[in-house]
Formats: sequence, structure tokens, C-alpha cells
Amino acid sequence: MEALGKLPEAIRADDMLNGVEEFIIVANKDYTISWLNPRAVSIMKRLIILFGLENVEQLIGLNMDVFHHNPGHQRKMMKNLKETHRVQINIKDKYIAETLISPIKNKDQEIQGYLLMLLDVTEQVREEKIKEQLIQALSVPIMRIWDDIAALPIVGTLDHIRFDRVMEAILNTCVKDRISHFLIDLSGVAELDEASTYRLSQMTSSLRLIGTQCYLVGIGPELATKMTGQASNSKNFRNIRKALQVILEKNPGT
Repeated sequence: MEALGKLPEAIRADDMLNGVEEFIIVANKDYTISWLNPRAVSIMKRLIILFGLENVEQLIGLNMDVFHHNPGHQRKMMKNLKETHRVQINIKDKYIAETLISPIKNKDQEIQGYLLMLLDVTEQVREEKIKEQLIQALSVPIMRIWDDIAALPIVGTLDHIRFDRVMEAILNTCVKDRISHFLIDLSGVAELDEASTYRLSQMTSSLRLIGTQCYLVGIGPELATKMTGQASNSKNFRNIRKALQVILEKNPGT
């Protein structure tokens, strides 16, 4: 499709690219880097050491292979490139971008070079990864250990959103399956602050109201100190084995 209209004579192509607030690189038809816009220069100054270079100026004259783990695959893709190609790239886990690679053609449709525009999605990808990890943690099923004994391992952090979902799942299971003893394994919790210990206290109190005894397991000395006076409605143990031993000794018919 042809362009529409005509650019003012006072406006040059490099002036337009300099004004774009995205990472832009131009390479010649042999894939040699020949130009970076100011945004690209700014970002590459932070990343250049990851490529074994001392300064961003050293990129000029290098082949685009410097950005790729598998240059052979990249060259094959570029050789067959006729229109804009979109791909996500990850630069050493420091900069993640949606990349648009477009061939630059003359009026005879002959490729003269390539324009790469990188749209920064680093934070977006990291946030999605955190959400995915949270979903995986929340998907850990409640384990039925005995007829009236169940357990749930908690991995990661226990913020208010996660707490509400975990609390609902535990209460529903205990009421539905008539669970008398519920074990919450905290050995996989990365950190337990005051807010988290308060939420655990709420959880153990709620379980007690429906007739279920709560057992917090996987608790070390530091965690036990933090929880002193908070989760007083629970029984605390270092591991699940010890908790089960106590339950079975006190309830031989279980």
C-alpha cells in the first residue's frame, strides 16, 4: 500500500525517528547496525555491558547477530522477510520488548535495509509472571489426609487477596466434608509479616467457630516468635508428621 500525501520539505526521516519515544535501530541490507535513535541510545547505555561491549558507540558497524542467541535462525527469518514481522525478545532478562522488524524498500520494492522498533513490555511481562505464580500457588489443592483430617500447603506470600480466596476454600471444604482437623503448612511461605499473622489468626478463629481445630505446621523459631499471641486458637508444630502424631494420639478412633 502506498503512502498518502507528501512530507514537508523541512522534515527529514531521521528527524521523525529521533522524535519517536520508542527504541529504534536501523540496519543495512547486510544486517549491519548503522543508526540508533536517542531512545535506543539511552536504553543501550544501561544494557551494553551485557553484550561484552564498553560503550554504545561500539554497536555501530556490528551485525544484528549480537542480539540473538541463535543467529542462524534469525538470518533465515530475515532472508525471507517481505513484510513487517512481530516477535518478543528478551535481552538478558533485563529488557523485554515486542519487536517490529520492517524491511526498508526503495521505489522498486528492493530491500535496502531494516528498521527495528522495540516496544518496552518489561514491567508488563514481570507483572504477568507474578500473577501466574500467584495463580499456581492458589491452585494447590486441599489434601484429604484422613476421613476428617485435611491439609493445605501455602507457598509464597499471603496478601489480603490471596487470604480471602484461601479462607473461602478452607471453610467450604471443612463444612462440606465435616473436617475436624485442618493443617496449614507454612514451610513454603517466603515471609510472614504482622498483617499475615493477623490473617492467620482470623483463619484459625473462623475454623474454631465451625468446630474445626487448626494446626499450623512448618513453623521455625523466628516465625513462632512473630506469631506469639496472634494465632492463639491454633496448635503449632514444626512439621506435619508431628501434628498428625498428636492428632492420632488424642483421637485414636480417627
